[in-house]
Amino acid sequence: MSIPFTQFLRPDGRRRFVEIELEDFVEHAAHEIIEKGGRFTVEELVDGTVSLACEFKVPSEDDEERDITIEVCPNGPAVPEAAKKMILRAREFLIKERVLK
Repeated sequence: MSIPFTQFLRPDGRRRFVEIELEDFVEHAAHEIIEKGGRFTVEELVDGTVSLACEFKVPSEDDEERDITIEVCPNGPAVPEAAKKMILRAREFLIKERVLK
């Protein structure tokens, strides 16, 4: 099982769907988040770093999807570890907000 991400490509923000494979427990956490309506995005920034985010519709005045956690890292071998940190932090947030158990 892998984790689907929407990748935004420079320079115009075109979208491409990619998958990242991580440890089973992280993939399970990611799919829990997706089942509740979350999604994961990734994009390379102008300086060459990568921004990974978990977006979720959090109750608010405008009721829009928001980044609930972001991780920025150098592009390359650091991306999987950053994705793992971001997913686990998103899961903790959603447990605290009683979206996940």
